[in-house]
Amino acid sequence: MNQAEKILLEEWAELMAKEDARALADMHPENFVRDALGYELQWFHKEWLEFQTLNRQSLILAPRGHGKSTICTISYPLWRLLGDPALRILIVSNTSDQACSFLREIRSQLESNPWMLARFGNLAGRPWSESQLNLCLRHSASKEANLTAMGVLGPVIARHYDMIILDDVVDEQNSASQAQRQKLEQWYYKTLLPCLEPAGEIHIVGTRYHHLDLYGRLLAGEYKNHHRIYRALRELDGAEAALWEQKFSLELLKEKRKEAGTVIFNSQYQNEVELMKGVIFKPEWIQYYSSPPLRLEKMLGIDLAISRKDSADYFALVVAGRERKSNKIFILDAVHDRLSFSRQVETALNFFRKYNSPDSPVLRVCVEANAYQEAFAQKLREAGLPVKSVTRVKDKVSRAYQLQAKFENLEILFPPHSCQDLLQELLLFPQAEHDDLFDAMEIIVSQFGTLHLSGYLKAEADVSPG
Repeated sequence: MNQAEKILLEEWAELMAKEDARALADMHPENFVRDALGYELQWFHKEWLEFQTLNRQSLILAPRGHGKSTICTISYPLWRLLGDPALRILIVSNTSDQACSFLREIRSQLESNPWMLARFGNLAGRPWSESQLNLCLRHSASKEANLTAMGVLGPVIARHYDMIILDDVVDEQNSASQAQRQKLEQWYYKTLLPCLEPAGEIHIVGTRYHHLDLYGRLLAGEYKNHHRIYRALRELDGAEAALWEQKFSLELLKEKRKEAGTVIFNSQYQNEVELMKGVIFKPEWIQYYSSPPLRLEKMLGIDLAISRKDSADYFALVVAGRERKSNKIFILDAVHDRLSFSRQVETALNFFRKYNSPDSPVLRVCVEANAYQEAFAQKLREAGLPVKSVTRVKDKVSRAYQLQAKFENLEILFPPHSCQDLLQELLLFPQAEHDDLFDAMEIIVSQFGTLHLSGYLKAEADVSPG
C-alpha cells in the first residue's frame, strides 16, 4: 500500500467513525448500555438513564451497591461522548483515586470493547492518561480534555465543561462536622459551578450521610423538582420488598439493617436521614478512636429490667475507661440481651474478668439501687466484684442533658466497628424504642465524676449523681 492509499484509507475510516458517532447519537441509551456495554439493566437503571437524558440537571440518590456509578457515571457520559466527540466532561468523586477509577473503566471500554472497536477502531487521542482522555474523533482545540477526573475540592479555575458528573462527593468525613459541610458547599458553589457552561449539564448521584449534607441543601433548593430518591427496601402491597431482589434480597437487607443499626442503614440504604437529626446528641459529636489507651480507669455499668416479668426491657452492660491525662472516656464494649437472672450474673462476671487487669483495673461495677437490682448486686459482691449501688433521682431526659456537654466537647469516644445499638439509642434519644444501653452508659459517666483525679476511689458510700 502506497502513501496515498494509506491516507485515503485513514480518511475513509475517520468518515465511517463519524457516521457511527452520528448513528450512536440517535441510539437509545438503554440499547447502548445493553448491547454495547453488556450490562443487564434493572427497571430503576432505565429510569436513571431516562432521567439524566431528559434533564440538564439531575440528582439521583440511590442505595449503596445498586449500580448508580456504573449506569450514571460510566455508561451515560460514554454514550453521550461517542455521540458528540466535542463534549468536555468532568467526573468528580470524593477522592481523586475514586474519580480516576471511573475514568479507567471508561478507558477500558474504549480500548477493548469489541462493539466499539468494530465501529470506531482505535479511539485513543492525546492526552490518554489516568486523569484525562481525548478521543481521536475530536478536532476542535480545547484546553479541557473530553474526559477529566478529579477529586472533590480540586482546582478547576479557568476551565469550562459541557457536562459535570458528581458521584458520591459527600462522604462520612466531609459531612461529619459543620465546618466540613460548609467547606464542601463553598467549593461546590464558588469553584465548581462557575466552570459549567451556561447550557451545560450537571448530574449528581450519591447516598445520604447527614441531614445537613450537600444533598440535603440541594433537595431543599435548586433540585427540589429535579431529583429521584430510591430505597433498597420499599413497600410493595403493604409489605417490605427489596428494590433489587437478585442482588440484595429482602433477607440480606434485613441482616444488614440488624448489623448496621437502623440509623446507619436508613442513611446508606434508604437515603433517609431524619433519624440522624438527634434531639439531644448530635451525630457530629460522635467521635471514634482507632485503639484505646493502654492505661485506663475502667468501670462496668449495668441496667436490668425493673422486674423479672418485664419482657420489654433488656439486660444491658456497658464497659468504659477514662484516660487520666485527658479525662476522656472511651467506650470499650456494650451488650444487651434478654437473659435469665443466672445468665445476667454470669455475663457480668465474664466482662469483669475480660477487662480487669493490674495496669488497667475495673474500679467499679455500677448497678442502679432498687429492690430487684440489689439482689443482683449482692451476687456480684459475693463473687468479689467492686460493686457500687447508685441511686438516681432525676428522669432520663434530665440525665441525658447532663451528658450533653461531654459529647459536645468531644470527651466521649466510641470504637469504630461496634456498639452500634448504643449509638442508635443515643442518636434517637428520647424517641428510641429502648434506652437500656443509654442507662448503662450514663451511670458510668456520672460515676467517673466521683473519682479523685489520682484515680483512687472516694468512700464507698452509696452516691446520688443528682
